[in-house]
Amino acid sequence: MSDGLVGIDIGTSSVKVLLTRTDGAVVAQASRSYETYSPKAGWAEQNPVEWYYCAQEAASEVLLKAVELDRGLQIRSVGFTGQMHSFVLLDEQGDVIRPAITWMDSRARDLISETTGALEELGLLTRLQNMPAPGLTLLPLLWLARHEPEVLERTHTLLLAKDYLRYRMTGDLATDTTDASGTLLMDMSGRTWMQELSEVFSLNMGILPEIREPWAHSGTTRGMPKSLKRMEGVPAATGCADQQAAALANGVLTPGVVQIMLGTGGQIATPVPECPRAVNRSLNVFCHHSGWLLQGSIQNAGSALNWIRRMLDSEWHDFDDAIASPKRAPSPFFPFFLPYLTGERTPIMSASATGAWLDIRQSHERKDLLYAGIEGVVFGIADALEAVLTAVGTAVSEIRIGGGGTRSTGYLSLLSDTTDQTVHVLSESNTTALGAAILGGVAAGIFPDLKAAVESMAIEADRIIEPNSHRHTDLMERRNRWKDLSHHLT
Repeated sequence: MSDGLVGIDIGTSSVKVLLTRTDGAVVAQASRSYETYSPKAGWAEQNPVEWYYCAQEAASEVLLKAVELDRGLQIRSVGFTGQMHSFVLLDEQGDVIRPAITWMDSRARDLISETTGALEELGLLTRLQNMPAPGLTLLPLLWLARHEPEVLERTHTLLLAKDYLRYRMTGDLATDTTDASGTLLMDMSGRTWMQELSEVFSLNMGILPEIREPWAHSGTTRGMPKSLKRMEGVPAATGCADQQAAALANGVLTPGVVQIMLGTGGQIATPVPECPRAVNRSLNVFCHHSGWLLQGSIQNAGSALNWIRRMLDSEWHDFDDAIASPKRAPSPFFPFFLPYLTGERTPIMSASATGAWLDIRQSHERKDLLYAGIEGVVFGIADALEAVLTAVGTAVSEIRIGGGGTRSTGYLSLLSDTTDQTVHVLSESNTTALGAAILGGVAAGIFPDLKAAVESMAIEADRIIEPNSHRHTDLMERRNRWKDLSHHLT
């Protein structure tokens, strides 16, 4: 008989379910996609009930696979993680009142200036630690207060994405410190809801749930369908936000270790022992499992590369070919690409920034544009990394990279050469669900504490990429020119 831990991640476009043993070995995993609805321009909504049924389907598939692989495996716990900022409103009976407003939603963008001014006037920004943005929970709540006040009048409880799923599986109403810290409703250093916002914005702060630690025991699963009976009655962890879950799986718990997650966008995060008093406004400060997490976010990573692939009718390996081609050694006379196709966050913080290919000549070929494209994305990531490291002000002991972007060796090598940093590449792509499973193991008492769980289950790097110092020198010349262009055009 062996112990199995389930981790569930309510991501931006799909739910991912993973079953792992207590040594971190993945037994089975599955996912199900759901829709994002845009009934009006700038809106991005999802149906929370779809999250629940997709999670059931994915978990059923995982358990079916597990039976085939290990009939003696016993499910001991479940943990949760998910997209930050996205929220669900429930009535007094616990039913969903309206579709969830996700972090991608921009309907509240016109409230940024007004909200920022009100918070600055009262000196509250330093306690919130993050600048108002359309996707952070506070702003769409203020939008609802003006445009759908009847919805807030009916609201009994606000839950974040992963908390709604845990509620459906356990009946427990709560959230955790990491997810709460992304709402712009929390006193960051005190790790409590900021009650003063009730008077500032006439908000009912009573709808906000209890805040717990991510590994806290938060009920047991109940009412499981027949296909999930093996998960019936197991302890559930409160869970955490997606980047903090990835940090658990990647072993990023101590200052000096930097996590880079490469996907549709990109996140650069590193733990800090004390809550910063002031940081670059393009960065975010969130609660971590212990201490805080300083994070820079890039909107244009994999999304920009996928756009280039469509425009140039290319595949992913074409980027690697363009990077490896001797003819395309970096020089000031190659084209440049600004990747800001959807604006950008770190470090320029501009919703109006746009993308461009620049310095194009008749002699340039398709591969030149491909090289310029991936180089521009890498330069954007390097800029964000530089902003994070400058804010932290301490030496880097290790950079760990995970996510879908790790499939491209050329991408990683170019990033290593550009930053002149050694990068440790992590093998498991489903790190968020693994982090959730780790929390479940602590909640169930399988591990005495989070440190022991991470030591047992965290992912080891399967590749280490060293920078090429000669290529770094050439790339710095390119990057300086790229920075000049980007500053003039953003």
